[in-house]
Amino acid sequence: MEGMRLICTLKADLSALAGGLQVKNGPRGKRFYRVDYDVCIYFGGTQLGAKLQWKEKGVLREGPVTVMPDVY
Repeated sequence: MEGMRLICTLKADLSALAGGLQVKNGPRGKRFYRVDYDVCIYFGGTQLGAKLQWKEKGVLREGPVTVMPDVY
C-alpha cells in the first residue's frame, strides 16, 4: 500500500481457536466451519505487542502472537 511499509511479521498458533469453531451450512447445503477472531496490535513503549482474541461460548478468550520485527 502506498504510504505504508512492512515493519514486522506476526506468527500465531491458531489451534487454540478450535473451541470457537462454529458449524455453518453453505448455500448448497455443504457444511463448513467458521471461527471469527481479532488480531490486536499494541503500539507504544519500546516494542510492538500483539494477541489474538475470540469468543468461545460467550466468553472472550485470548492467545499469544509472536511479533517478529523485519530487519532492514
